[in-house]
Amino acid sequence: MREETTARVAAYLRSLMAGAGMPSATSAQTSGLPALTNGRILRLLRACLGEDLALFPDGRMLIWDIARHDGYNIPPYPMAGCGDVKEFLRDEGAHDVPSWYEGHLGIPRETYDEIYRYELVMVRNRARYRRVWLVASSTMVDRDRLGGELARCMGEWATFAMGAQTSAQDVRLFKR
Repeated sequence: MREETTARVAAYLRSLMAGAGMPSATSAQTSGLPALTNGRILRLLRACLGEDLALFPDGRMLIWDIARHDGYNIPPYPMAGCGDVKEFLRDEGAHDVPSWYEGHLGIPRETYDEIYRYELVMVRNRARYRRVWLVASSTMVDRDRLGGELARCMGEWATFAMGAQTSAQDVRLFKR
């Protein structure tokens, strides 16, 4: 059921981005239906994907979520380098947090220095591989309208979640 619903959401988003005559938020309101917005579609997508979709409004939090998932004792953010932080970075082959983001997610240090301008979205597919999208915060706040860049991103997330790509096909993918 999850895959079928996710497939419908992905198809809907693709048709929305292609301009296939989808109803506007205004026409929905005048017909007495609740307005369809990116925010409502995002809530539906989150319900369909459950734990396979993780949103990180503060992109600096993703690394610690992954470290905790891997079993490291990482205290709540912000932290003072206590717990298993140094061990996690060493085990991952990184000398600091920005080098981890660059080496594992392909996010260059210059971008990491401005990561507060982005939200990170991590999606897991059917083959259990994950991929991270770097989405400008200005795109994510566009939840009150319908279509646009946020709808395009959500279509990519849903399509990826239904796929079974591996790191052999896409170097951006990783298993955790």
